[in-house]
Amino acid sequence: MPDPAKRLVRDLTRPVREPEYPDGIRVVPFDKSHARAAHAVLVDAYCHGGGEVADFARWWSGLTGDSEYDPTAMLVAIDDKGTVVAIAHCWSSGFLKDIAVARAWRSKGIGRAMVLRAMRLFRLRGMKEFSLKVRHDNMRAESLYRELGMIDCVDS
Repeated sequence: MPDPAKRLVRDLTRPVREPEYPDGIRVVPFDKSHARAAHAVLVDAYCHGGGEVADFARWWSGLTGDSEYDPTAMLVAIDDKGTVVAIAHCWSSGFLKDIAVARAWRSKGIGRAMVLRAMRLFRLRGMKEFSLKVRHDNMRAESLYRELGMIDCVDS
């Protein structure tokens, strides 16, 4: 059965523009106190298809038990009340595993800003590329990623 997703890659040796967030939104360091809210944003984002998220206990155990888990590569956007409005779950290898924006905050540029922030993070770490997988049927996300300079990954 063919993979329902394609891998895209961005050359990080090229400059990555500064992300712009809506007023009242800022990125904060991820810590355990964000875990349940981040999980809820992921669950809501995938509730109509496009992916799945395990229950909290299995998700948290899988996340923190993975050899590529790096809390400094987990990006959390909060609003001015401290509510988690988006999560970009990146592995230490420069791979964006999941990105999700809370329903009330979608179509405001937060997803774009979070991807740019992740790219800049890994560029600053000296990584040469940033990658992710996008489902073939998620044309909106794929369009965004391509606008940000991502291209099809060609395995060598």
